[in-house]
Amino acid sequence: CKTIPDHSRAFWKGGEQQENNLPPAMDLLVYIGDPNHRLMQCPECQTYYDWDSEYEFLIGGSEDEINLTRLSHAEGEKRAQAVLKAVEAHKAWFAEQAPQHVDALRHAPHEPERLKAAGDFFFWEATKTTGSDLAFALPDLLQALSRMDRPDDAAGTIRITLCVYGRRNWQSLQTLRKHLRDTGMDSDPVLASAPVGCEKTLRDNCRICRNLPDAVTVLLETQDLPPASKQLVWLGQHFYQCPTCGTYYFRYWDTFPFVSGASDEQYICRLSPDQADVLQPFLESLPNHAEDMAFYVDELFDRMPLALLCAFADSDKSVRALAYRCLTRFVAGQPDHARQVLDLIRQHKQSPPTYRTRINKDSPELQKIVRECKQVLGI
Repeated sequence: CKTIPDHSRAFWKGGEQQENNLPPAMDLLVYIGDPNHRLMQCPECQTYYDWDSEYEFLIGGSEDEINLTRLSHAEGEKRAQAVLKAVEAHKAWFAEQAPQHVDALRHAPHEPERLKAAGDFFFWEATKTTGSDLAFALPDLLQALSRMDRPDDAAGTIRITLCVYGRRNWQSLQTLRKHLRDTGMDSDPVLASAPVGCEKTLRDNCRICRNLPDAVTVLLETQDLPPASKQLVWLGQHFYQCPTCGTYYFRYWDTFPFVSGASDEQYICRLSPDQADVLQPFLESLPNHAEDMAFYVDELFDRMPLALLCAFADSDKSVRALAYRCLTRFVAGQPDHARQVLDLIRQHKQSPPTYRTRINKDSPELQKIVRECKQVLGI
């Protein structure tokens, strides 16, 4: 806040900027409620700001104006309480209205007017920064879309709704990917590309993640990790999460005590949505067993299924159970994934395992996952 004045303003006339003293630090402020409530707050010191945007159409030169004004703590608290009360009232209204629109989705495309109203309803909810969670409606949205002609206006609205929902945060992206996979809609070229675009948008719009590369390694003696890495939240040894968009990160250290001229290294890697999806049961259990699982993830970061198979050799039964839950999630209803897991097991039977990649072929968990893979493949 030290770089944000009590009042700042930007003004455009006819598309040309006439004035702009809005500070870059404004990008770090967060909304209370959604932008329609015009209230922002500093995440560091909790100072409140009023944010206002106006547009006026004028022949010969329309005018756009943005104003940012610092509020007193008392006024900000009063506004925040009113906003949160309005948000709760809206959630109650949403819960009351949603069932009739879900019913319309289930009758698509036979009731086009109701379907259009349902598409608009869920679209406007998805575009709200604090919109109600649409996870429960995703299967019906996808099923409705699969039964509709794509030039249909409602179909276009639903596609956009799904993309907007996937860009809300990391968890919503994971949920969208799961439902696309479970309903078989990930074979649709348009929808299959949506999660990739959502991931890029999430990262580009996140004030923390946009300043972090996918992976970076530094020498401990002479270099530091990017400053943005200090804003990540510790979940358990080696595992971190972005507090803004929910992206997961893995951080590890390598030591070289016996190599002449070498130095200890540390690195941080962003988990892709695929990797985070496979590890979700484990990530939800953090900080339990963080160090145990990190042992396998570190060596096999790009081959997460193999890392989980190797975790079946761990002496800790609870670690093996978590790895089994992760692999079950990975394999469920996915022939390609089931085939991949069986191939990994077969390869390690044919060649000697390397350090940290030993598969315990006698593990009960391994035998169970083999049976599940064969069941998915129908063999």
